[in-house]
Amino acid sequence: MIKTIKSLGMEVRVVLLGILIINIGNFMVIPFLSLYLGFTKSLPPSQVGMVLTISIAFQYGLSFFGGLLSDRFGKKNLLLFGLGGRSLGLLLYAFSDSLILYCASSALIGIGQSFYTPSSKAIIASVPAEIKAQVFALRSTAVNIGAALGPILGGILFNSEALWVFSIAFLIHLVVFTLIAIFVKKENQNIELAAKSSLLKSMFTVLKDKRITSLMLISSLFWFLYFQLNFTIPIFVKDQFNSTELVGLLFTVNGIIVILLQFGIIKWVTRKLDSFAILSIGMLFTSCSFFILGVTPAKFSLFLFIFLFTLGEMLFIPSSDNLASDLAQKDKLGGYLGLMTMGWAFGGVLGNTVGGYLYEIFSHRDSLSNLWFLYTGGGIIISIILITVKGFFVQREIKDKNVSL
Repeated sequence: MIKTIKSLGMEVRVVLLGILIINIGNFMVIPFLSLYLGFTKSLPPSQVGMVLTISIAFQYGLSFFGGLLSDRFGKKNLLLFGLGGRSLGLLLYAFSDSLILYCASSALIGIGQSFYTPSSKAIIASVPAEIKAQVFALRSTAVNIGAALGPILGGILFNSEALWVFSIAFLIHLVVFTLIAIFVKKENQNIELAAKSSLLKSMFTVLKDKRITSLMLISSLFWFLYFQLNFTIPIFVKDQFNSTELVGLLFTVNGIIVILLQFGIIKWVTRKLDSFAILSIGMLFTSCSFFILGVTPAKFSLFLFIFLFTLGEMLFIPSSDNLASDLAQKDKLGGYLGLMTMGWAFGGVLGNTVGGYLYEIFSHRDSLSNLWFLYTGGGIIISIILITVKGFFVQREIKDKNVSL
């Protein structure tokens, strides 16, 4: 890992460091935001839900647009605008006292993230092809380290004074803003190339590429399964074992596995397999983890479930971004990566709505095992599809190269 980090340019290292620092700030706030709004500010649950939903809707609903803007106006500019928006949103949260201002804060944070994420991924994708998957794995590791450290720091600050949580998170974003402003250079060539076409034309160019739209839709089905870890699995554990501590332990195990193994696994597997095989195996691990719950719904099976689930996560997530960047036209890299983020949004919406509806139906019929088997079967089908569509992706790539020649 250290050798790979040392081989990276200053810009990529700064972006990775920024992702780590920002996620410490993010996860200082995220776990306690509903408590702050609901208890400290006395908002009813419906209004708390609305405020939180606004951030998610802007963050993922505008990610494609944010990626296109980064292609048009430059990754550095969008990184700075994104960080600026998030910083203002955090500061506004600290001093707001009305629903409208909380909604405005949430919107600023969501819009800022929609600008920041595709641009940061596009900078990561600029590294040599042979280490690109490893660098995306480093990104996942940085996110998970932030997710592990942020709630600890946020909990300490929240218990003393909630205002400190937002203030420290704001300062963290300013630090990253300064690092980006100093160390990330503005690019000119790709901006000039992207400026030759309008944003609308660029959008349709990306959407007409059936490879990236197909990959995005496939990834949304992975995210559907992934969101069950955040939604129905905690409910299942509480219903089955009457334990909230066990839920927290599963999330802790998930984070520790990613932090310790993410980079090493991707480094090893990319030497042996192509991106399609890695995605397929990742989906297979994720889907088969639910099979464990269906066969043996016992406490020990939960840890086998989380181990297989996390293996799938570690293989699928960085590899999907890596493949999306391989498919992208040089001047539309941000747009391609932004569209991939939409898969998270679609999968998240379906996971929280359809997933919840299915859980309710199967639990009322006392047949949750059948639900887990259903998820397993669906995941296996997607895994097979990933292998079978490889020829379509490769043929289109060869065709595109021949056209460019």
